[in-house]
Amino acid sequence: MASATIKYNSAGAQQWAQIFQLPGYERNHSHEIISDDLGNTYVFGYSVSFGGNYSSVITKYNTLGIEQWRKIDNGEANEGLLFDNSGNIVHYVNLSYGSSYGIRKINSDGGVVWSNSMHLQGYNDGLNAKSICNDANDNFYIASP
Repeated sequence: MASATIKYNSAGAQQWAQIFQLPGYERNHSHEIISDDLGNTYVFGYSVSFGGNYSSVITKYNTLGIEQWRKIDNGEANEGLLFDNSGNIVHYVNLSYGSSYGIRKINSDGGVVWSNSMHLQGYNDGLNAKSICNDANDNFYIASP
């Protein structure tokens, strides 16, 4: 199963469409989408292989819908993303079936600025982080139900 990203202008006319299908994966999900001040679009999601393995995927499209880069990380399921106060992308992923999560900052070229992960010892009831925000000082907060 593929997923799609479609851009419409302010009058509702379609501008471009892109289909996302990773080879060797049976399901591809677009989970969230954001756009920067330059009109670039970042699509955030995950793919599931025929063997049931997850890979997180972030794809950057320019204003014409042309893919600029794609970042794939195996063993992760993407959950959320935002821009920091400098225009970098911060996203978090669920790892290890809900007992761990990772947070990563990447620049507009797809390069990793920093990465961190956390595991709550003895907490196995599902640390499925569901939202992220930042404050004026670029401190990041992740909430889990």
